[in-house]
Amino acid sequence: MNDIMMEVKKLVAEALDMDDPEKIEDDTEFFSIGGNSLTAMMVIEGIQNEYSIDFTFSSLYEKVTIRDMANYIETKISAKESR
Repeated sequence: MNDIMMEVKKLVAEALDMDDPEKIEDDTEFFSIGGNSLTAMMVIEGIQNEYSIDFTFSSLYEKVTIRDMANYIETKISAKESR
């Protein structure tokens, strides 16, 4: 989970042009730190490419914190592996 959390932070930091992903707290809400629809698409594409899972725009709106996104990704990966 920590690896996924850090990867999500990196993707968010890159999309928002932030220098240090480690400054992003686990419970930070994406849209409260400057996220918008364009940067959301960058994060979504990064997650889909990194994990080969279905992560949609609505997923990001439902899972707004870094922790929520990481938990969702972990759940999707587990479900994919159990098939």
